[in-house]
This record gives sequence, C-alpha cells and structure tokens, in this order.
Amino acid sequence: MRAAFERADVAFDERVCIVPRLDRSRFFGLMRKSALMLDTLGFSGFNTALQAIECDLPVLAFEGEFMRGRLASAIMRRLDLPELVATTTEDFVEKALDLAGDAGRRKKIRGKIIARRNVLFHDIAPVLALEHCLTDAVARSRAKSSR
Repeated sequence: MRAAFERADVAFDERVCIVPRLDRSRFFGLMRKSALMLDTLGFSGFNTALQAIECDLPVLAFEGEFMRGRLASAIMRRLDLPELVATTTEDFVEKALDLAGDAGRRKKIRGKIIARRNVLFHDIAPVLALEHCLTDAVARSRAKSSR
C-alpha cells in the first residue's frame, strides 16, 4: 500500500493509520469515532458491516460478483441506502472520496441509518422464513421415513 501511495505522491504516514487487533469494546469505540467504513473488495464483511450499522457508521459497500462479495451491499440495500453501494472499483473510489470529504452528507446518512436500522435488528420475517424452511425439511424427512 505504501508503494501505491508513493506512486501517487501521497504521504502514506500522514494519511494512513494501521490499527492493531482490538477487543470488542475498543473496536466499537473506534467505529463510533470513525467517519466512514470501507468494505473489503472481493470478500465482504457481514458481521463488521452489521456492527458498524449498530454504531451508526456509514459503510461503503463493494458489491462483488459472488455472494461472498455482496454481504455488506445487501445490508445497505435493505436499509434503502443504494448510495452506499459501489459496483465497480472506479465507483467505489469515487464514492469513498466523495463521502470522506462531505461531513454533512455523512451526517444525513447517519440519520437515515438510525431511522432505518430497525429493519435489520427487529424484522422477524427472516426468522419466520427460516422456521418455515426447517419445519418443511422435517416434514419431508418424516414423510420419506414413513414410506
């Protein structure tokens, strides 16, 4: 990463801080003080994105080709925040720069997160769908074994 910064004539040490592994309370404290979380490219972080939403932290998600790269983007789309979903590397960089430089926009997005996050934390529909799937599987299994 340092080499890429040097090629772009950007002072790495002035712009980048590598944070060592943190325990849960310190990690949440860091997220509460952060301006923006960037999703990883190629393998999305579902748990981390969900924890960021818990901390009112906007997450810029990169929507990859495979499910493993669509976890955070699914959260942003479920929150009706398509402005936090990038579908190309160029789009991701552009959105990251725009969001990083616009505190007012981030504040508005935080407000939307607070207003909408109940759909993630209190929506029972996915639990009911899992319940239905499991009861159907058990019923099919019983039907097969009784033949």
